[in-house]
Amino acid sequence: MPLRGERLLVALNGSPLTLDQIYRSLGLGVGQGWLADVIEGRRAAEKIELARLAVHAQVPLTVLTGAAPPDRNLAVALRAGLVQPAAPVKPAVWRAQKLIEHLRLLTSWYPSDAAPRFERGQTALRAQVKDRHLRKAARLTAEAMRAILRIDDDAPVDDLTALIESLGVPVFVVDLPDHVHGMTVHDVAGSGDAIGSGWCGVVLVNSRDWWTRQRYTLAHELAHVIFRDEQPIIVDEVDGVNGRSEPEIRAEYFARYFLAPDVAIQRFWQANRHLSEEIALAKLMIHFGISRTAAQRAVSEVMEIDRGRLAQGLGATELVRDLMASAGMAPAWDDACAHQHEEGASPWMLSLALDAYRHGLVSGSVVADVLGRRDVHEVERELDAQGWMPDLVR
Repeated sequence: MPLRGERLLVALNGSPLTLDQIYRSLGLGVGQGWLADVIEGRRAAEKIELARLAVHAQVPLTVLTGAAPPDRNLAVALRAGLVQPAAPVKPAVWRAQKLIEHLRLLTSWYPSDAAPRFERGQTALRAQVKDRHLRKAARLTAEAMRAILRIDDDAPVDDLTALIESLGVPVFVVDLPDHVHGMTVHDVAGSGDAIGSGWCGVVLVNSRDWWTRQRYTLAHELAHVIFRDEQPIIVDEVDGVNGRSEPEIRAEYFARYFLAPDVAIQRFWQANRHLSEEIALAKLMIHFGISRTAAQRAVSEVMEIDRGRLAQGLGATELVRDLMASAGMAPAWDDACAHQHEEGASPWMLSLALDAYRHGLVSGSVVADVLGRRDVHEVERELDAQGWMPDLVR
């Protein structure tokens, strides 16, 4: 049902314009005309009026028609104060909001590229398993997702960034506060998951973390994507599951079972039982791409080995690099660590932005936003020097 009265005012508070500016933009006197009638509840707005209001107020039509609640559209919710991110992550949230707006625009220009990704995203929803036992729900969902992706039971998950982006969700590696591992930020412009509408989100991963932690974070955020968890800003702040919300607990368990299923841990451990536990654990970390803590926890649970003994055997106070050297895994570890702290834009979204810039569909500011760069003119000069000059300028 179209918004009116106080509900409409709440949505309009999410406009970058003041209410007086909205009146004037519509060619109405302040507090007069059809908009005043709708705000004061004297009548409902007509479709053409809502369409004009959406354009002038810069509030999605789906919000004004009531198809999407104001607090589920990130831009509206942030401007209206319906969601208030913590101060340390506020800059990252506002960047994510801008990226989501750009993503909707870019996928509307290139639907043939976006459609298969959104379709795979819809397929991923079939992996959802709802159960009041969160650990069971996470394990079964992880198993179902691996089956959908055709990943063998005992095979490691390779490129998690490419995997998540194949579902229509861009991944950015950014500088986040030390206590934050990652974030999933999304909004809803309407019902369903169509190109340019419906659920739309981005994943942010902390560049300060080690690569194993980044992989765990990506798997954690994948769970939020699969379950379409409603909170528009989901911040992964702490390790473990104690004291966390149900979606966070489920996501943490999902990451464990998705990256290193029980059957995979069991087979790997048995295949390497001739090695010392120290070397076997080091090899397991590299094979599955998980941290020392995650490896100890998984082996302890699956093989019923005392975790304290494992921690002592793996050298809990020793540098992981030294452990890898003793296990003959230093080259593999160094290779994996080589670029772990580098910030990076979403490969998929950057490709869309560059194509749109070259075709004259977007300005250099969109590319700069995707890259996380402030100097738009410098970005445009670099793009032109690299042959990305817009076709209309050539």
